[in-house]
Amino acid sequence: VENRRKGDNKPIRQTTKDKYAQYLRDYLNPVLGYLPMNAIKPANIREWYDSMKVTKDGRGESIRRHVFELLDAIMPEAATKPLDDQGSTLIKVNPAQFKVPRPATKHVYVIATREQVQALADAMPPNLALGVLPAGTLGLRQGEVLGLQHRDIELDASPALLHVRRSAKEVSENGHKVSILGETKTPSSKRDIEVSAPLAGKIREHLATYVDKKPTALLFTGVRTRGTIGDYD
Repeated sequence: VENRRKGDNKPIRQTTKDKYAQYLRDYLNPVLGYLPMNAIKPANIREWYDSMKVTKDGRGESIRRHVFELLDAIMPEAATKPLDDQGSTLIKVNPAQFKVPRPATKHVYVIATREQVQALADAMPPNLALGVLPAGTLGLRQGEVLGLQHRDIELDASPALLHVRRSAKEVSENGHKVSILGETKTPSSKRDIEVSAPLAGKIREHLATYVDKKPTALLFTGVRTRGTIGDYD
């Protein structure tokens, strides 16, 4: 997990490492962890797959597929990646020899009205209420909202602009979840978004009330930590 890389040979992000480590710890090791890699057979893979129970309404199907995708990436690499100049590999044959069907999409997407978005904002604590609006009206992800800094807002531009440049995310650190600022989900997620005059007015009020004037000051911080917001706050 620590040394895995993406298709472009860049290291995977810490959040992805944490997710893979959880998959190994919670789903793979309890069934396969007692076996050396070269002792894992197709029957063992099937035994693990069958141990991942799925309810009649499909709960568990998505996580089973995600964990299998990790296993299906590990095993072919172990069977083909040379370990030395002689071309020796960790295992001779990839034991993950069956395909997992993609779960049917069961999500029904509902687009909130402006009135519903505003009602949700009104129900939030005052220091966080503004965060609902760029998410609900401009399409920002939660991490992108929580990663916004003072320097990302240009209220005097015409029209006003909001710059998405980073994302807040949770990572494991010494066994605890902490929130950090990192890269956006994809390079194309970095973008400049025009802000309507009414929203610009709400942002201006929020900045004056809750945000320090330094360029790197976060728009939204934890009440206790005054840092990046996470589930622990």
